[in-house]
Amino acid sequence: MTYIYKFQEFITEEKQKSHSRKLLRRSLSSNRPSCKNDAAKIQIIRETAIENLEKLEKSYQHNNQIRGFLTDVKNALGLKPAKGASEYGVVQIPKDDGTVLDASISPTNHHSNAQTYIDHNCNCEYNLKIAVRKSKMKGELKPHDLVVLDEFAYTGAKIKDNDNALALIIKGIVEFLKTGVYTDLTGVALSASFTKIKGGCTQSTAKKFTRLKGIIPKKYISLQR
Repeated sequence: MTYIYKFQEFITEEKQKSHSRKLLRRSLSSNRPSCKNDAAKIQIIRETAIENLEKLEKSYQHNNQIRGFLTDVKNALGLKPAKGASEYGVVQIPKDDGTVLDASISPTNHHSNAQTYIDHNCNCEYNLKIAVRKSKMKGELKPHDLVVLDEFAYTGAKIKDNDNALALIIKGIVEFLKTGVYTDLTGVALSASFTKIKGGCTQSTAKKFTRLKGIIPKKYISLQR
């Protein structure tokens, strides 16, 4: 089996008129059971998190105040916000075919280092990273052969192109908890998908790799046929 990594970039071309913003912060509390052997890994109570996030989405309508956003999202999910640290929420999501998706979600302000999922014993069947930062995103994308991971990165420069971007990010997380699929509803995310699949890679995929040169280590840009 050959592991390849596919990347897609979604950038909106249409700018919308900015609205005056008023931050309505909600302090959301929920049960936060600790997982065994790792304080950074929390079991998400799916129904409670969905309810909390739907309330939070309303408070971020036409409000793109990034400061405090990640803390609000983590609180809604039942995570424990900690400065300078990544938190991982694990959740079991029922699917239409009767199976259950074992997944993790990590809201953060930097690019993914997939090794941390191994280190924190949080490498699930599927892993979702939502990265939001006012300035340029920190770090570089670091895949791992054993980690299936999607990252959606949002920076202030792009968020301002959609005056309802933060509310739409929250809505996307709600849909993820309901269906197991996260979709960028803002049109401004830079997304990267690390997926283990069989076979080689087409030349068109190779071009997508090189477009992200400088963000992704060179060893992941080289492709095998």
